[in-house]
Amino acid sequence: MERNAYALATGVFVVVLGIGLLLAARWLQGPAVDRQPYQLISKASVAGLAPYSKVYYRGVDVGQVTAIQFAPDGSRDILIDIVLEPRVPVTDNTYGVLKSQGLTGLSLVELLDDGPLDAPHLATSATAPARIPMRPSLLESFQAVGQGIAEQIQQLSSNANRLFTPDNIDRMSRIMANLEHISVRVDELLIATRPTLDRLPPMLAQGDTALAEAGATLRALRDTLELFQQRLGEAGAIAARTEATVQGIGAKVATSTLPELEASVAAVAAAAKRFEQLAATLERDPPALLLGTVPAPPGPGEPGYHPD
Repeated sequence: MERNAYALATGVFVVVLGIGLLLAARWLQGPAVDRQPYQLISKASVAGLAPYSKVYYRGVDVGQVTAIQFAPDGSRDILIDIVLEPRVPVTDNTYGVLKSQGLTGLSLVELLDDGPLDAPHLATSATAPARIPMRPSLLESFQAVGQGIAEQIQQLSSNANRLFTPDNIDRMSRIMANLEHISVRVDELLIATRPTLDRLPPMLAQGDTALAEAGATLRALRDTLELFQQRLGEAGAIAARTEATVQGIGAKVATSTLPELEASVAAVAAAAKRFEQLAATLERDPPALLLGTVPAPPGPGEPGYHPD
């Protein structure tokens, strides 16, 4: 009888303890929240992520992972089902990043948003959960950069191996020897041209003096040309006045002097003609100078004509 009572007490204690644990767990979980489903799309590895992994929005715990699976369309995308609290502002600009939890090897999802504050929220439902893209994490970016650097180093090493062949090394040795010879010749040339270089400063000083004198000469020449131009202007004015005077004289000669001269010339010509006639008469009949001219006998057909 005592054994049965002990067993009954033990059973009651276990039941009460279980109920207490359930109530404590319920209390620790807080009030029930109707979480909204979303789906993350990842093209990279999701190592360390598992169901019930935490989901954070800008560092705040807002949900958890419920399932991880491959896309059924064969695109090799990884679908990560998550549930978030309704207060999370998920928009078209929201994206997820996978973050590692240190030495444990586990990962969590960090949601970020770089869009405007007034961006509309994504509509989601249990039958058609809204999709959120995953971006490479900082570690994955470093790995990609490191892989690119490693490929470049490998290519550089391959190019170096092709460059440093025995033939190329021999060519470079000859080139270095030629450069050394050229360096010696350049030193000799510098030593030979040192006296000429030492004479350059006085020559440059003389050149400055010559330039200054040339400048003064050019200024004097400019003044002379300006004076000559002024004299040419005065000569042009004198020539213009002379031309006007000549034109006035020509007009006066043409209007008054020439007609008088022509009349005088005509009178002289008439007098010369009469003088020639008088000379011819005296040459034929000298007594005519004292007796006057005797009329010529009438000719045939004239009145008083008598044939002999």
